[in-house]
Amino acid sequence: MRLSFIIITLLASAYAELISLVETCRHGARAPIGHYSWDKGVWKYGLANLTPEGQRMHYILGTELRRRYIVDNQLLNTTYSPEEIYVRSTYISRTIESARAQLMGLYPNGPNLESESQQAKARPPFKVANIDSVLTELGMSALPDNYQPFPVHTVSNREDHLLRGYEAANCPRMKEISAKVQQSDEYKERVAEYENLIKDKLDGIFNESIGFEEAGWRGDVMECDLFHGFPIPDIDTDTLDYMLGIRNYSNSYFFEYGGDQLASSEFFKTILLQFDDAVKGNAVRKFGFYSAHDTTLVGFLSALENFNGKNPPFASTIVFELHREDDKHSVKTIYNDEDLILPGCETVDCDYEIFREFLLNKTHSDITEACKTSKLFEEGRYIFNYFLESSK
Repeated sequence: MRLSFIIITLLASAYAELISLVETCRHGARAPIGHYSWDKGVWKYGLANLTPEGQRMHYILGTELRRRYIVDNQLLNTTYSPEEIYVRSTYISRTIESARAQLMGLYPNGPNLESESQQAKARPPFKVANIDSVLTELGMSALPDNYQPFPVHTVSNREDHLLRGYEAANCPRMKEISAKVQQSDEYKERVAEYENLIKDKLDGIFNESIGFEEAGWRGDVMECDLFHGFPIPDIDTDTLDYMLGIRNYSNSYFFEYGGDQLASSEFFKTILLQFDDAVKGNAVRKFGFYSAHDTTLVGFLSALENFNGKNPPFASTIVFELHREDDKHSVKTIYNDEDLILPGCETVDCDYEIFREFLLNKTHSDITEACKTSKLFEEGRYIFNYFLESSK
């Protein structure tokens, strides 16, 4: 009986109309965040920045989203419309560039001038020595190669509760949660296991003492090297996998004890604002696109109770599709092209009211107030600072 219900639901979803879309993604392939003398990678565009491979990843992703949401579903216009799409990125070069690369795939064709007479008018009040050759190159296109420029909105990292709510600078309580985890039995057991299994090996390879979390971040650098075809130190696959497992844990443990809710609250509110407008028939915006980081996605997946413990690869995506059939609405949540079933939802097509209630339960009415540290933690920090100052 349950199997029949699932089949009927899946068939029905094939005829549902897609009316609104939200996507959040991790940036594409990048150079390592930090430099080590053993890193033989050639990072032409600087540390932590998007590489050409990362640009390509997002451009290709954009072409597939164009096929799905412009050609097949016809949710979006064939050309860019600033009213129906909103783009937001963290205030980091690699996420801004990733967003623009993906948008180039989504909207490959830019605008033309309205008429040939505009060719003489559409020029700056500035002497241009080679104006004739520039105009010849442009023809009727606004920009070379018919390029479509895109506005990407940002706020400072310190103010970004939407996409960087996991940072202690934005949300001091996250520091309190991290401290609590680091005092837990699980954390201490992981550190002890690391010290028993591979610490001596890594100390010998790097010729220095390598701490638990430092081992994870060195693994992250080697992952970047391997992705781009550069050599890494003489470390076997099992050891590297172990190091990346530490990285995965270090990049996610602060989402325990309600940290996932603190990091996801404002993003979930944004989804509901867009989808509520679409349900009511008041929506102009059809696509909300948010470019961020692996840590951002880990927090969202944790709050959605669908985090598998693995760090999201470069150019990972979470997509939320709002569908309408008659007077009913449902949401499909997709992570890296795999459907997720959220708690309380019987199938991948989750009734909108159930989806809405689930997300509301993961939000705070006042994120600034929720992010304040507890009185106990504030007192502990005061005592620590007093001790620090006294020891100078």
